[in-house]
Amino acid sequence: MVARDMIKKKGSEVFSITKNDRICEGLSLMNKKNIGALIVMDNDEIQGIVSERDILRFYQSTSCSDIVLKINSSVKISEIMTTSNNLITGQADCDINTLMDKMADNHIRHIPILEKDKLIGMVSMRDVVKAILFVEKRKKRILEEYITSSY
Repeated sequence: MVARDMIKKKGSEVFSITKNDRICEGLSLMNKKNIGALIVMDNDEIQGIVSERDILRFYQSTSCSDIVLKINSSVKISEIMTTSNNLITGQADCDINTLMDKMADNHIRHIPILEKDKLIGMVSMRDVVKAILFVEKRKKRILEEYITSSY
């Protein structure tokens, strides 16, 4: 199974934000859509990615009372996002094991999938694990059928 297959199965909708939006807007969208990362776009061009982890890192050295003030302030996505020059992406024809290795090696949970430099979807670590389980169950079923068949 390759990334393109996962995108077809789960859907290609990708939620995005601009680098000038505030962190609170990003948090609100992630919460509303029950997702952990947003692509940062500008005129249909990928500027980067922002994740829950990016937001937590930004606030990690801040006291709890200051967090509320900072979230409601004008802190912009551009101040915490991973920019396009540091963005880890996957290609549409990348197999699931390679995707998992890339995500694990880079300590990321979400990876934008590109085809001919065009964003076609986003895959999470959960999506990759589901795909691997699906493939393994299919292999198991095929082996069981082979073993129990009368050849």
